[in-house]
Amino acid sequence: MKLAVVPHQADNLDAEKIVLEKKHPIFETFQGEGMYTGMSSLFVRLFGCNDTCSWCDTKNTWKIPQKDGGDVTSSYGVARKIARSNLDHVVITGGEPSLQAESLLRVFKYTEDTALKLYTLETNGSHFDQRLSDHISLASLSPKIHDFENDGVQGNIRQLVEVP
Repeated sequence: MKLAVVPHQADNLDAEKIVLEKKHPIFETFQGEGMYTGMSSLFVRLFGCNDTCSWCDTKNTWKIPQKDGGDVTSSYGVARKIARSNLDHVVITGGEPSLQAESLLRVFKYTEDTALKLYTLETNGSHFDQRLSDHISLASLSPKIHDFENDGVQGNIRQLVEVP
């Protein structure tokens, strides 16, 4: 499948980099929660999280590794894998994927003219970048109670749950 935009040498190279979880960075499975439960989905698991919840099932994604721990690739490379997938639902997860918002915006830019994809962004809401909302079908919000002490987090969560 052809992508909408091909990266140019003058593009912002930092925004072009994206750090994926190394063991299973992009994989196909069924969505296990939310309104798309049971739907065949392509998962894109990013590194980095600003929280350290004791119950987390992906603790290995918390810190972006400095050396040989993550799969540093390009936003274009991720977009190519999404475009080539026959699945209509893409789940962007982590860690906290919105920590890599600039790179995700590139992925969305590159895939904008491909076949219709539903995007779910799994987020704790504490670092949500409003620009991402133009590209996602669903924000799967998992707020952490200890984050509610932070007024900025409360504002982010209010923006996420407001219905236009």
